[in-house]
Amino acid sequence: MPAFRHENHIKNDLDYAHVQKFLLTSFRLGGLILKEKIAYCILAHNDCKHFGRLVRMLNDKADFYVHIDKKTSQSPFQSEVSQLSNVHFSKERYPVFWAGFNVIKATIALLHLCISSGKQYKKIVLLSGSDYPLVSNAEIHAFFDKHPDIEFIRASNVSKSHSKHHLNHIQRYFLRDWNIRNKLVYKVVMKMVEMIHGFLPFQKKPFIEMNRKKFDIYMGSQWWALSQECVVDLLTWIEEYPGIDRYFKHSFAPDEKYFHTLIYNSPYRNKTELGDEEPFRTEEYKWPIWPNIHHIHPSLQKWYTADDADEVLSSDKLFVRKVNSSVSSTLLNRIDSRIKLSEKRVMKAITSIWSCSHDSQKA
Repeated sequence: MPAFRHENHIKNDLDYAHVQKFLLTSFRLGGLILKEKIAYCILAHNDCKHFGRLVRMLNDKADFYVHIDKKTSQSPFQSEVSQLSNVHFSKERYPVFWAGFNVIKATIALLHLCISSGKQYKKIVLLSGSDYPLVSNAEIHAFFDKHPDIEFIRASNVSKSHSKHHLNHIQRYFLRDWNIRNKLVYKVVMKMVEMIHGFLPFQKKPFIEMNRKKFDIYMGSQWWALSQECVVDLLTWIEEYPGIDRYFKHSFAPDEKYFHTLIYNSPYRNKTELGDEEPFRTEEYKWPIWPNIHHIHPSLQKWYTADDADEVLSSDKLFVRKVNSSVSSTLLNRIDSRIKLSEKRVMKAITSIWSCSHDSQKA
């Protein structure tokens, strides 16, 4: 498995020569490509307006599987995409709390919904309702077609790290999924519970032991893109190893560890970008959370605005996080303008390909 370069690898792969080759192949096959669609699994909890804009922007050879936080009304989100038949809302809904386990349940529900459709997808991509594409759909498809076997989920080994902070997140017990609507009360209760747990003498081991197997814990970005084969195996392992859920149910931010731990304790670790785990270091990011296909601020909390246009538009990633319909509207318009320009170039390539093919048939 060759090592993939991390810096600028996406931008360098999005060359128009490859897009043109992809279009030519599609044209010659009459568009009959076995896995021509992408499945987008979206976790959303607010800003239905931006959710609608995100879906409409990505709506090209794609299906959407959506989980709306149970604490939020689903109707406004459904209204935003009511004209689209390829947007499927999960009936299985959970109240999602920051750093809690319910987000894992919500993600698994979306993966089951996606796989149970019986459709074939080139990639299954996990997004949030605060994401937005940085490149055209043609470029996204071309990129995943160029790397059909790569699992875009980077991770570092927490179990073998010497970070007391991150080891505490997996060894101590956290209770984050308490459905307390008052935010101030929720924060006070969480702080009290975690303080009490900090004094308790018992902790979990920094790894999982099941069926005479030892699983080191890995962590990385919550947002990833996986092959359908990988997702099917993930869902099988989750059923076979219930100890995974028991371990992560009371861990801190399991969304940054759960799927990573499964994949990096399996042969799929050899199919990731690096072909192995990432070194555990925190110089670049506050957490050792390597971005996969997203441009994310190192703080993991920043909302991007027009003031950040130079940074965002020069990114080598497929998507940006975090943006919304209020503070990011001007930035999103600039992204749209750049994507439209890109699409014009792609249409020009399609016209050229059709013309050459038509002329060769005449000859």
